[in-house]
Amino acid sequence: MKTKIIEKLKLETENIIGFWKRFKKNKAALLGLFIFLFFLIVAITSPLLAPYDPFDMNLHDPDAPLNPPNSDHLLGTDAAGRDLLSRLMYGARTSLFIGFLSTGVSFAIGIILGSIAGYYGGMPDNIIMRFVDTFLMLPTFFLILIIASVFGSNIWNVMWILGLTGWPGITRLIRGGFLSVKNMDFVIA
Repeated sequence: MKTKIIEKLKLETENIIGFWKRFKKNKAALLGLFIFLFFLIVAITSPLLAPYDPFDMNLHDPDAPLNPPNSDHLLGTDAAGRDLLSRLMYGARTSLFIGFLSTGVSFAIGIILGSIAGYYGGMPDNIIMRFVDTFLMLPTFFLILIIASVFGSNIWNVMWILGLTGWPGITRLIRGGFLSVKNMDFVIA
């Protein structure tokens, strides 16, 4: 029993090491990983790293609004005298938050519907896939704009709107995976 567990752990370790070796050979993937990690670290540590409060308006100084980049404000200031670098760093937090949560919503809906369609087949598959086809037929950008204009565009609405419009492709992918594995010998047995 112990040898089987040890062999399984060795195999998993070899798979992880093999994946990392292949990943390191792909320069574009490494660049993307480092850029993503940079933005993630900046977003997480923005309260510590931001040189100014991103919401602090400096209207008392006549030179503060629309100040070009200088040693005090590396990216300059906006029309209200707020530091653009600080606003950019705090904005990364909001963007990543919306991105992760809307992707999570899309994946949850897509995995559930795709699994039901692929596993059960028949009528549930037909209903779900016709709904997916109808949804894919609609222009997503305009659908997002219409929904946002009706419900408003605060952070939570944007997250839900993006999540609720991004699931059809995931549903198709999961359904295809279920259909390809469904009739294999190890599943039937």
